[in-house]
Amino acid sequence: MAEKQSPLVEALTRALIPPPPGEEEKREVYEQAGRAVIELSNAENLLAVIFCIVSGPVPVDAAKEMFASQGSFDRKSKLVDFMIQHADRPKETALWKEVYKELNTHRGVRNLVAHQRMIVSYNTDTPEADVALTPLFHSKKGKRLKATDIKSTADELKDVNAKLWKLIGELSAP
Repeated sequence: MAEKQSPLVEALTRALIPPPPGEEEKREVYEQAGRAVIELSNAENLLAVIFCIVSGPVPVDAAKEMFASQGSFDRKSKLVDFMIQHADRPKETALWKEVYKELNTHRGVRNLVAHQRMIVSYNTDTPEADVALTPLFHSKKGKRLKATDIKSTADELKDVNAKLWKLIGELSAP
């Protein structure tokens, strides 16, 4: 059985033998794609909480089942929108409208990140690689996403989730 290398030897190895071209770029795309998907999952969980709060006298288990039965993120967010629009709470409705608009801006990213392929192309003049997620089979659905695009979306979704938490606090207040 091989012994594990010390952290010092691992650091020296990484310094002396750099990763192949494109490896760091691919890692960055994967990392940012993961962040975006996690932030969208967090948003969906927060939408479930909001739905249960605005469902009022409906038992929580029944509200959770109704929310879960909607299937897609789009349908779930529309359900929450419907409930908040009819909750007669103007301050919370105003905050929700802002958040809902931002959610709609970013909801399509999850499908792009989850279903597009990664493509790596190399420039013969430089050691850099161009790494992006692109539509499968040159489909017209989707768009090219680089790590910076995905990072921007993940960062914005993190801010949206903070606003959703604020909304939960407002809706929970007496």
